[in-house]
Amino acid sequence: DDEAWLRAAEEFEMNEDFCVREALRGRVFRDYRETLEILKRESDGKATIMAIGDKILLDAMLRNLGAPVMEVLFARRQRVDLQSVENFVRRLRTEEDFSLVVKPTHLSNCQGVLIFDQRLWVSEGWTAQKLHKHMSDNLEKRALEAESAALQSCVPGIVVQKRYRSAAQFQTPLELRVQTMFGYARSGIWWWGRKETTQFAHRNVWVVRQPEEIGQLRDTDKWKVYAPDHMPGTNAGFDSALTVFQRDMPQMMRVAESVARAFGAPWLRVDLFCGNGQWKVRLNEVAYSSDVLYLAEAIPNDPSHVLRDDGPRVAKLLQEGFQRCQEVLPASHFLRMLGVRGDRYQEMTVTPMDPPLRPDLLQQEEEVEEAYDEVPFALCTSTARMPFDLGFRNAGRVTSGRVARPRGSLTVQRVQAGYAPRRVPQAAITVGPMGSVSRGGYNVMTRPVSSRTIGPPMAQPVSFMPRTVTAG
Repeated sequence: DDEAWLRAAEEFEMNEDFCVREALRGRVFRDYRETLEILKRESDGKATIMAIGDKILLDAMLRNLGAPVMEVLFARRQRVDLQSVENFVRRLRTEEDFSLVVKPTHLSNCQGVLIFDQRLWVSEGWTAQKLHKHMSDNLEKRALEAESAALQSCVPGIVVQKRYRSAAQFQTPLELRVQTMFGYARSGIWWWGRKETTQFAHRNVWVVRQPEEIGQLRDTDKWKVYAPDHMPGTNAGFDSALTVFQRDMPQMMRVAESVARAFGAPWLRVDLFCGNGQWKVRLNEVAYSSDVLYLAEAIPNDPSHVLRDDGPRVAKLLQEGFQRCQEVLPASHFLRMLGVRGDRYQEMTVTPMDPPLRPDLLQQEEEVEEAYDEVPFALCTSTARMPFDLGFRNAGRVTSGRVARPRGSLTVQRVQAGYAPRRVPQAAITVGPMGSVSRGGYNVMTRPVSSRTIGPPMAQPVSFMPRTVTAG
């Protein structure tokens, strides 16, 4: 399996802005996070990496590529005047018009993001003046120090986009983070956070590549969905999400790999929305450095479904892959093909291209809208399956009422492809009393969704029966 990825590195056309072979040469890495720090540091002053961190430039380049992206309704860089915001708000009339997402182009981790619908706009008293103040305040902010040097140098900006809505109505749309390596998708992650920082880590899902032939990477490779801490039937929205990931992963793979190759990026994360019958797969954003938890099958295609920490292996493959890469091309070779003019990031402009480079990326398989089961917000909540620590060395699988704890690996139950919950009548839903919770916390209470609240949803579980587990 490693040879397949190293062969991909040998054949990959790399953008010189991403080439860190000298910084990696001769070093010994225990974990991917050590490699990540080098990637962040070496990104300083690299025009391509700064451009993909700038959501306004990125959107224009992705459109020229032909990637499916959400419509941009409003965009400003560095400053925003009140008159332009008033003119924009004046055009919002219908309920659909108010289905919006406002986000800074230079920040990360949902800083400054607002998610609207018409009810929230009215109930929270939003006006053009209030929106203008929010935009102006966020234009003054800078990316966190933990982010890459390139992102910290991005020109501040604000965009307003159409809001993507998945049929499974979690508080935010279904979004899979597809990680590419040397032009191939390696895995997809539905990421809720690390267990040390959030009690929602039990919702993390990994979609793992299963090569048809060991040692080869092909477009026809299969994908397996792993949900280590989920019991089918306890969360209808979650069950529906797993089905969507299984069905849409081939298309998400196609888009992610095309983006990585177009930018010449050997290590790139492409975040894609899915689960909407009308919009289908839509690209949300691209990230160069990503501090998520990578898991992979301990043995490819192993029926025991044992997962292990993929971080050390990723670090090793990146280090050796950079040394094996035979073709490193100037950044201008890639950026010119995407319509970019100007060599320095501060001077860059993007000229629209018609037709785009890859019009086939927009030709997604036709699906009837009913194929995406609607699951209301109240049925998109579950409780962690196992009451013990889910760290690698303390985790295991449920087998005959006992928990097997294999050292150094995480064994999970397989999520069967094609499993989908039956539609639940709205009248059958019962939700508990209102209550307040702290951001990032977890309890089984219900609260109204706020435009400022973009974390995981919190609602009382509907028909959940806990399972007694004995630690072995």
